[in-house]
Amino acid sequence: MRVRLSSEDVEVLMKAQYEFPVSPEPFRDMAESLGMVEDHLLSRLRRLKELGVVKRIGYYLNYRSQRRVAALVALRLPGPSIDKLRSLTAGDRDVTHSYLRSHPRYNVWIVVKKNSRAELEEYVYRLARAVGAEDHVILYGKRTYKLSVKYDLRRGISWSTQGRLPEKVPSLKELGVSEGLVRDLCKGLPIKPSPYSDIASKYGLALDELLEHVDELLRKGVLADPGAALDGDKLGFRSNAMAVLPCDKCCGWVADNVAEATHVVLRKTVPGKWEYPCYFMVHARRHGAVYEVARRVFENLGVEGELLFSLENLKPGVVR
Repeated sequence: MRVRLSSEDVEVLMKAQYEFPVSPEPFRDMAESLGMVEDHLLSRLRRLKELGVVKRIGYYLNYRSQRRVAALVALRLPGPSIDKLRSLTAGDRDVTHSYLRSHPRYNVWIVVKKNSRAELEEYVYRLARAVGAEDHVILYGKRTYKLSVKYDLRRGISWSTQGRLPEKVPSLKELGVSEGLVRDLCKGLPIKPSPYSDIASKYGLALDELLEHVDELLRKGVLADPGAALDGDKLGFRSNAMAVLPCDKCCGWVADNVAEATHVVLRKTVPGKWEYPCYFMVHARRHGAVYEVARRVFENLGVEGELLFSLENLKPGVVR
């Protein structure tokens, strides 16, 4: 159900998405820049979280820093099998995305993360058998250029000016950073005056030490997408599509030139089954806006791509 926002809600959410500061009292800093009292801002954000508009305020963890393996998996499922897949993956934290999409060959697309290729392929093989998939293809990620899901509530389309993520991301072990600490940062900061204080205390750090860690992790691409993660459906962003492009170099161009693109990922192809190496996502309130972005990209790059619209989110409400 779509949530109606006041003009003040829009200002608060835009600030929380795009200008969330890495500081000891980020909500106070936000309130001052908006000309608000901090308690009023906190009250607004808590209400929006209760309504489900704000999913979390924090960071996204780049899975590569955990040295995990991820793949986009496309399956061709008969209609009755879709609900079975939905049920089997509902509680599986290693399946982070699951969508029914408009493609004539592969109608279900999921993202799977595991500790090794062997583990991932075994999982996909068993899942495909369990749901009676008529065909499937595993598309491993080679490089993530961009990962930033921000909704421009004024333009009515996804919008992020995040630069390219580093090509090589150090592991948490190499950095000497606790995985628990990083997970606490990513699961969501409490909406209170000093949101980092509990985490700092838990790991025996001074507040400024913790914030130095956060700055470093953002610079090195271990953490990404700081600020508020919103539920697009509740804000009317119900049109989203995955654009696929036939060239490796397309990904860099999209990451650098298409602010509307949220995920930009280069993947391995599977000759004879799937020939597109570059992927990006666009979210909007209208189909026409998504088509326009894709048309502009295809024309600028001089390529023929495909646009796969999401027909149903088979795993809604996931906080990534």
